[in-house]
Amino acid sequence: MPFAAGKAALDVALRPDPRFLGPREPGVTEALAAAAGAP
Repeated sequence: MPFAAGKAALDVALRPDPRFLGPREPGVTEALAAAAGAP
């Protein structure tokens, strides 16, 4: 448990860049757009 707390403190202090493994998938955006357009 102390290791996790220390790592969390370092993550907050250093703010590492996010890692993206591939292109963004538009599925959620498309679903929200379709739901907003539905009667």
